[in-house]
Amino acid sequence: MKRDYSTPTGASEPTEHSSPGGPSAAKAAGKVGSKEIFVAGEPIMLLEHTPDFSPMRRVVTGRRKRPTGVFFSQKAKRHLQYESGAERTGLLFAEFRDDVINMATQPVKLSWRSKGHTYWYTPDRIEFCDGPTRIIEVKFSRNDVEEADVERWRQAAKGFEALGWEFRVEFASELKRSSRYAAVCEIVYYSCTPVSESQITRVLACFDTPRRCLRLKALESALGSPSQTKAIVAALVVRRVLKIRPISPIGPDTLVWLGKGGRS
Repeated sequence: MKRDYSTPTGASEPTEHSSPGGPSAAKAAGKVGSKEIFVAGEPIMLLEHTPDFSPMRRVVTGRRKRPTGVFFSQKAKRHLQYESGAERTGLLFAEFRDDVINMATQPVKLSWRSKGHTYWYTPDRIEFCDGPTRIIEVKFSRNDVEEADVERWRQAAKGFEALGWEFRVEFASELKRSSRYAAVCEIVYYSCTPVSESQITRVLACFDTPRRCLRLKALESALGSPSQTKAIVAALVVRRVLKIRPISPIGPDTLVWLGKGGRS
């Protein structure tokens, strides 16, 4: 059977792509569905999202201190909107991670009642993974967290945990300080490099055992020049066919092994 590496295994194919910055992005992608979340047999929250988890709120552009825009995700096969540089940093790392199959931004709206008031919460990102689905909130640093944030996250986490989802908070300043940051940026830069089925077949043939580790230069015989090999390997990392030791700069001696998609 011919394997298709263009969409990672298990990724859901979007039913319709919306315009991330449009005035009714969620409505354009399809009817918004709702689901009651129960804890101990009692409904405590309402979860809303579109069939393809298109943004539940549009990006507000104009005179803002924070950068906004769209990021093309090879894993999601569409543009994903972001509302800050911190959110874009989180998208870079999600695009790199081997366990992330697909993702979406501003994907759901959660609402609940407490002490006579109605509260709403829309997280920054959802990641569909080999393990439990992850809901991600992004802040630039821990100094940006306010007491109201902590309480809102605590309540939202109850609802997500009832669905079997994980809830996490990421701090972009810590991601950017990590030793992997430069390599992650370098890999994602090449993520849209075209890769043929024959090139994938030749790469897989270089690994005689699933756990074997090679240096990048060992794949040049299958892929061509050092620069071409680097670009194709980076694209296959995002597609989960390969894994790479994320130490920058990526060069001939960078360690490479099969990713989860390459071993399937």
